Amino acid sequence: MLFRSFGGVHAWNQYHYVLGTKYFAEVGYQDLYVATLLADADGEKRLEKVSKLRDMRTYFLVTREDALARAEKEGLRARFTDARWAEFKHDTDFYVAMLGPKVMPGVLTDLGFNPSPAWVILNQPLLWLHPLDRDYVRTLAALQIPMFLAVLAIGIWAFGARTTLWLVLWNVLFFGSRGRLYGGYWSYDWFALAILATALVIKARPALAAVPVAIGGLMRGFGGLMALAPTARFSVTALRRRLDPWSTRFLVALAVSMVLLFTWSLTAGRGLHGWADWYEKISIHSARISTGGRHLGMKVLFGEDWSVPGHTEDLDLRREIYARQAWAYHLAQAILLGWIAVLLPRRNRVDGALLGFVAAFATMVLSRYYYAAWSALFLLGTREGNREARLPVVLGLFAMLAVHEGEFLIPTTTPDSRHQDVNLLLLGLAVATLVAFTLRDLRARRLGTSGPDPD
Repeated sequence: MLFRSFGGVHAWNQYHYVLGTKYFAEVGYQDLYVATLLADADGEKRLEKVSKLRDMRTYFLVTREDALARAEKEGLRARFTDARWAEFKHDTDFYVAMLGPKVMPGVLTDLGFNPSPAWVILNQPLLWLHPLDRDYVRTLAALQIPMFLAVLAIGIWAFGARTTLWLVLWNVLFFGSRGRLYGGYWSYDWFALAILATALVIKARPALAAVPVAIGGLMRGFGGLMALAPTARFSVTALRRRLDPWSTRFLVALAVSMVLLFTWSLTAGRGLHGWADWYEKISIHSARISTGGRHLGMKVLFGEDWSVPGHTEDLDLRREIYARQAWAYHLAQAILLGWIAVLLPRRNRVDGALLGFVAAFATMVLSRYYYAAWSALFLLGTREGNREARLPVVLGLFAMLAVHEGEFLIPTTTPDSRHQDVNLLLLGLAVATLVAFTLRDLRARRLGTSGPDPD
């Protein structure tokens, strides 16, 4: 099982991330699928039997005829120069041939290309470097190997060998990592950035730590939650008219890094419209997956009818159930976020940064592989003063792993039920972590100590 993820090229993933990035100026977030049909019709005609595809403006399935008619009306082909169109035809046919006519109808009804323009601009130079062929695609697929080796080295440097071993082992075994650790295109860049940021926090490099937080935040959104703790400490000290130098340096570097990357992203091919289109795309995407049973996040739990046995798998029914229980979700969200806000000012910089992952669970619904980031919670309590947090975290992480792997071996369980059980364990782990910190703060108050945990 350790090596289940290590196979060939993950062409489904690469089709979206490589072509979506390389041809971002022409297809943006909405037109990759229909442009693929246009290119195929003008070339090898492998996709003539594809009858439906997903419209990225609405996430509804539309007929081939309607999609091509809209593309002609909007002048999609005219966005390409002749040279770019020839290259796009070659690249799309390369992936179509690799995936095959039986798989491509599923690809064209997927949920599209979702990284922000910041991710696009950081990756375009690499994808423009060499024409797509089998050797280059294999090189792209293998890029995560040196990235993971770098994560391993950074972890040993900052956290120690034993903690890093647990972190890496849990990440590899986690069910969300299956099929993602090798073969795709930078599926775990956000994880490497989170580990690098945490390492630099531990090594007391606030300005440098802010750079990967800024990149992760602009690339994927949730990575920016690691800035919660420095922001909280800066706010508290500012109210007391005594600025914390560490948090101030971090936030200044964060702001500068974000402004520079955002400005650079405007050259990705679509200017400010690229960010507006991304916001619209992510809004539609989030509405689509927010109560779906095969994603992770606290909100998903409120798409279940817990008064009846079993799990609800029908997406429309889940939306109806969530609509009735939305008030309960918002109440639970407010409780968790309020609890985090109370605890943050007293956390040391490492633990405070990692509590951003708990905030992400309360506020976002994400694909399961993003929750491999929770392996970073092994780092809670690695600084003296917060050892209480380690026991519930370690037990919770391994309980989540054990329960899911046990269910995976039982053929009667469904993917939805497995995801919901993991969501329940994530909720329990989040609460247990907050309880551990609360108990520590109460004991500190009884002993008469005050101020944040030691850094």
